[in-house]
Amino acid sequence: MCIKVWLAEIHGPVGKPWSRGKYRAQFDGQEIFRGAEPVFNACRVLLAMGVAPASRVEFWRAGKAHADFLVSSVAYGARREVRECPSLEFVKFRPRNG
Repeated sequence: MCIKVWLAEIHGPVGKPWSRGKYRAQFDGQEIFRGAEPVFNACRVLLAMGVAPASRVEFWRAGKAHADFLVSSVAYGARREVRECPSLEFVKFRPRNG
């Protein structure tokens, strides 16, 4: 099974620190995540919603003829996060307290 998630960048007031890099993720017409790092966070939400862990996930943006990002399975994506230092790396997800 393949899951399609739609991403849209959220734009804040120009000059504000969060004016770029925040996204809204929608699945089946419902917003499932809003914030930074939408791909792996959306996978964690999908898993919590009961989507089959083995389902492949495609992340799309409106107007594109192809997916922007593919994740081999919801379970794989749910176990990952992005670390930026000095380049982007996909690392094991570690929940943060607080």
